[in-house]
Amino acid sequence: MKNKNVAIILLALICLIGIFFLYRKTVVAPIEPRACTEEAKQCPDGSYVGRTGPNCEFTKCPSSQIKEETASLGQKILIEGVFITPLEVVADSRCPVDVDCIWAGEISVKVKLEKGNVNKEIVLKQLIPVSFEENVISLINVIPENNTKKPVTKEDYRFTFQVVSLSAIKTGTISGMVTTSPTCPVERIPREPQCNPKPYATSINIRKEGEQAIIKTIQSNNSGVFETSLNQGSYELEATTANGSIFPRCNKITVVVQSELTSPVDISCDTGIR
Repeated sequence: MKNKNVAIILLALICLIGIFFLYRKTVVAPIEPRACTEEAKQCPDGSYVGRTGPNCEFTKCPSSQIKEETASLGQKILIEGVFITPLEVVADSRCPVDVDCIWAGEISVKVKLEKGNVNKEIVLKQLIPVSFEENVISLINVIPENNTKKPVTKEDYRFTFQVVSLSAIKTGTISGMVTTSPTCPVERIPREPQCNPKPYATSINIRKEGEQAIIKTIQSNNSGVFETSLNQGSYELEATTANGSIFPRCNKITVVVQSELTSPVDISCDTGIR
């Protein structure tokens, strides 16, 4: 009986050891989470979405009143009353998928837009929306990706466009003041009242961040105060100097506009007084 019990115990130990080694062999090491870049895509409604998921894909833009369709070169598609025909690829500097690039590159496509009796040919860059007849048109995706081993031909290209009505775009407000300083050759601490910054009435040019085109020009009043509404997004504000003078010199200010919120932003200009 004693020998039988010992045999049973040994058999049980052998089984346990076998299960342990089998477990160690079959357990898969946990997959390290992939860190996505902080790159953001601007949606046609002015909002921004980031990358997420195991493949770091852009999160889908809000779908309300936003329609999208895909077309090849020369193919006319209809989205929300707007006919879109991609005519030609103007430039394609996208980084090939089999190459590590410092810059992701970009693609520009010449398209024909038609609505009613209005038609227009423009160059669209991916993820940069443009306005057309009370709508915002965006080129949101282009396939296939570039590959050094297989060049993309004209027949291969597929372009996905998105259209959203301007009435669906969410807006916010920016509000602030333009001032000039210093106003005295020598400023003491604490500052004397007569040396306080002075309000500045001037024009303010507004651009989308990183772009050169002026989308709007507003005016600060005699108290230096200004306010305006803008679509959601990131903008650069630059107060101008009258008659091309060097001073006062005003720095560019960046502000992020959020839906239904007021973003405070003040602009300080250098008088050149020393």
